[in-house]
Formats: sequence, structure tokens, C-alpha cells
Amino acid sequence: MPREAFFNLKTEKRERIVDAGIDEFAEYGYQPASISRIVERADIAKGSFYHYFEDKKDLFKYILQLLGDMKLKILGPVLMEAGSRDFFDTVRDMYLNSIRWVLQEPKLMRISQSVMLDRELRNEVLEDNQQKAINYYLSLINIGVARGDLRQDLDRELTAHILLVLQFAMVDIYYEKHGQEIEETAFMSLAEKILNTIAIGIRNNQPSRRELLWTEKL
Repeated sequence: MPREAFFNLKTEKRERIVDAGIDEFAEYGYQPASISRIVERADIAKGSFYHYFEDKKDLFKYILQLLGDMKLKILGPVLMEAGSRDFFDTVRDMYLNSIRWVLQEPKLMRISQSVMLDRELRNEVLEDNQQKAINYYLSLINIGVARGDLRQDLDRELTAHILLVLQFAMVDIYYEKHGQEIEETAFMSLAEKILNTIAIGIRNNQPSRRELLWTEKL
């Protein structure tokens, strides 16, 4: 997180520094990004940068936190309407709103891609945002259980973690199949397949040998 000195700055200067970071990370990605170019864009001294942030990663994580908060604000209406809609329709709308938001913000999309394409970096810098995402999924799951869309005996915490992992996996699969160019229809087609797999399951309707053995023991 930024140091206290950063938050003591006037709003205009804080925004100028953040915007400079967004421009730099969007253009170059995280690894090649340069603090020298960031301070030049922001019109501040390099020494001042370290007065506000510990290092480049500190600024990057802060920007990701801001983007995460923006995304949750965009998804707020989806959560508000969840009580009147099927759980899987709600999650589908969440994916759709997310992808449309990213497509409307090219700089943010490039920053997101730089994170998603680097799994080591992703695990390191998204730790704080992951808990917010899990809490969002938990809210949807709780509503889904209350509506009767999901089982009452569902392990809700575990399910929230699984849905988040699947969200990351969906992006990885998309990039492997379609490259880095995001297209709404193709992305939502993949999301639909994943949601259907979760909703319907992968087990055949016929009882498995394991189930039969447990039945015999009972």
C-alpha cells in the first residue's frame, strides 16, 4: 500500500501519479515498466516516488486495488438484482458486465492481460483483491441458497474459492484458444460452457460403483 505521504497529497497530484502509472503499465506491462518514465509522466522527482511508494510493485498493486474496487462498483447492480434471478443467470451477467467493462477501457484491459498472462505475478499481486472477489461470490452463493437455486448443504466458502479459480482458468483457456484479442461473443460462449458444466455436473445420471458400494455398507 502507498505510504501515508501519498494520501496526504492533493487529489490532483495523487490522480496524476496514478494515471502516469496506468499509462506506463498499459503500454509496457509490469516487468518492463520504468519508474523513471512514471515519474517523468507524473512530473515528480524520482526521490518523491519512493516517499510515496516502496517500489514499482507497490504502485502496481495499488492500481490493481483501485481497478478491483471499480469493477466491484460496476458489478454492484448485478448483486442488487440477484435475489430476483437464477444464480447462474446472475453469474453469467457478472461475466458479461466484467468483459464489457474491460473492453470499454483499453488501458485497463492491457494491464489486466499483463497480470493474467504472468501466473507468478498474478498470484503475488492479486492476493488482496482475491478476498474481495471471494466475498462477492459468497454474497451471490448465499442468495442462491436462499432462493433454492443451490443446495442447502453446500460448502459456501469452498464453492466461492472454486468459482474464483474457475474464473482465472476461464481466462487462461480463452487466451490459449483465441490469443490475447478479447471478443465478447467468444468469451461468453466459453463462460456459458463452464457455467453449464458447474450447473449440470460431470457425473452420469447412473449411480457410480462407489455410490453402490456405500449403499451396500449402509
